[in-house]
Amino acid sequence: MKNRWLKLAAVAAAVVCAGCDCHCAEIPNAAAVIDPAVREAAGDVAVVMTDLDSGETLYSYNAGMQMPSASTIKVLIMAELLRRVENGELDLNQRVSVAQEDKLLDSIIGCLDQSDYSLRDLIVMMIIESDNTATNVLIDIAGFEPVNRMASELGLENTSLQRKMLDFKAAEEGRQNYSSAADMDKIMQMIGRGELISPDACRFMLQVLNMQKDIESFKRYMPEGLIVAHKSGTLDKLEHETGIFWVDGNDYVLTIFTQNQESNSAARDFIGQLSLDIFQFMNGDLNSTGENLKIDRNF
Repeated sequence: MKNRWLKLAAVAAAVVCAGCDCHCAEIPNAAAVIDPAVREAAGDVAVVMTDLDSGETLYSYNAGMQMPSASTIKVLIMAELLRRVENGELDLNQRVSVAQEDKLLDSIIGCLDQSDYSLRDLIVMMIIESDNTATNVLIDIAGFEPVNRMASELGLENTSLQRKMLDFKAAEEGRQNYSSAADMDKIMQMIGRGELISPDACRFMLQVLNMQKDIESFKRYMPEGLIVAHKSGTLDKLEHETGIFWVDGNDYVLTIFTQNQESNSAARDFIGQLSLDIFQFMNGDLNSTGENLKIDRNF
């Protein structure tokens, strides 16, 4: 397998990237794996790969292309809530009421009789199960303006929260949630390096992201037990993934955005295969269960 990547790296040294912003000449190794895939992909594709420790861009293609964010925007919502917790405005243990009429049938909360949850539980459900009822309740708490102000302060140029989840009327009126691969890469880097809000807040966010239950894209062809700190997003013919891959001494952030795809299944397959190829290229261990992360479930 290693020889295969070395051959690809040699080939990539001769690649000329016309008409795109991919950094083939700078990082031929990463380009060898990623560039052929993105050039053959259907629809619109954006990919950003960054070294977590140094912040060095290992690969960038259509990084600033703004697309509907789908559920990746939930990472920013979580960050704003943690900022408020850090400032003493909110408490992770506080109870939050969820009215019956606010429960969406597509969510876990919508299937339960319970009428109140801790703020912590709502955040966890929003991220690891992408629960839309939890998300909409948390948007009410966080507020559109503060979330968008945080996006601006972080330099997320293509990211905005304009509507709640499954608000189809708002979407028809032209209100959409947006982001880009570059923006999600930036916020995931900051979380991974403990630079967003505070180290404690980042520790909390990483613990939640590490417990992600979605295995349909990034982890499609990887062992279910492999731990990746990630968040996915899905809309019609649109699939996104952003996250941190833990590779001993070689941790990296990977963000893949796709839209106008032939099907969601095809898009998830594309993301899954590409993420597997990159993970193996980075010497990731497919037998790892993430025990080295020492995740504290008792946050």
